[in-house]
Amino acid sequence: MGRPISSLYLACPDCDGLYTAPEIPVGDRVVCPRCGAHLVTERADFVSRAAALVLAAALFFVLANLFPFMTLKADYRESDMLLVGSVTGLQQQGFPILASSTDLCRSRLTSGGRGIRSARSRYRSAASKLPSRSSSSAR
Repeated sequence: MGRPISSLYLACPDCDGLYTAPEIPVGDRVVCPRCGAHLVTERADFVSRAAALVLAAALFFVLANLFPFMTLKADYRESDMLLVGSVTGLQQQGFPILASSTDLCRSRLTSGGRGIRSARSRYRSAASKLPSRSSSSAR
């Protein structure tokens, strides 16, 4: 059987040309002979580079959750808010849209997109609690 059909051919995204996939040495790139568009590049150690980026992102995510996300100061009072508690804090303070957008971003980062539906439903419920803008005040 050999390789699957999809790995035997390269399609140009610009001119829709279909070419047989050559063996690509590390560091070389394949360009379309018809239009010159870049088709593919074989990079050395791409898995270790991606792993390093993921580890760095995880480290910064942990650090972002350890330190205060927001600090509010008024006279002699100071209130710190972590990223985890920022959604409920913003909603309790009367900022449901900002809370929903923060929750959307936080759930997107922590769950890889699985929490988008629940964040959207919380956004819709928060938006429905806002006072409606009616045109009755127009003359």
